[in-house]
Amino acid sequence: MTDLGAFENEEIVVDDVNRDGYGFALRPQHIQRYREYANIYKVWQTHTHTHIYVILLFLVQMFLQFLFC
Repeated sequence: MTDLGAFENEEIVVDDVNRDGYGFALRPQHIQRYREYANIYKVWQTHTHTHIYVILLFLVQMFLQFLFC
């Protein structure tokens, strides 16, 4: 099972024009496209993590109901 807490503090950095959010170098012709899509990825990551926690909470509740029925 993966540690979801390790990804909570990751942020996509748009300010640094030479590197993307993960530290990889960007080619000059891709900088504008990266800036356009960086916020979309940030929203997607937040949305995905929220759904994972909801699913895990549901599974824990189902397990507890199974144990105490």
